[in-house]
Amino acid sequence: MILPRIGDPYPDFTWGLTNTLNYKGFDFSISMTGSHGGETMQSGREDFWNLDGVFNVSAEAKDRWMSPENPGAGLIPRAMSRVIHRYAQSTWIVDNSHIWIRDVTLGHTFNASKYGFLSSVGADDARLYMNVHNAWISNTNLQNPDVQLFSGNPLQPGETRNSNYPISRVFTLGININF
Repeated sequence: MILPRIGDPYPDFTWGLTNTLNYKGFDFSISMTGSHGGETMQSGREDFWNLDGVFNVSAEAKDRWMSPENPGAGLIPRAMSRVIHRYAQSTWIVDNSHIWIRDVTLGHTFNASKYGFLSSVGADDARLYMNVHNAWISNTNLQNPDVQLFSGNPLQPGETRNSNYPISRVFTLGININF
């Protein structure tokens, strides 16, 4: 008998897009990636859904099963000793599909021939720009969909314990001056 398989870590497809547009001294560039169809097991729920009073729990634990009249959301069983839900279960499997806008840059180049203050300091041109790194990510199930628990072993993909850091959004404002 072949058991049905859940939690396929391999996405149906991955994609990327990079584009740069220029118009009258302005430039705009964007870099995006995405993945669709993969699933990840959040084994950190072993701790986050643990109701025996040893660990902090996730906010989802408020909707746990309490009685037949109040079954909750149907994800977390009732609190009891020797907790059964510490063993891996299908509710730990989450969709890893995501769209990630990794970089967005908007800039403007000032030519020295049009702006006297640039030529007075000996500059050929100057470019003022602003950049947002990790501008947006669509999947909130995972803090970082690229991180895996066993990242050094390609034979064990698709598991995370939510111990990775959230993705930081970085804003940069800069100027490049060419002499």
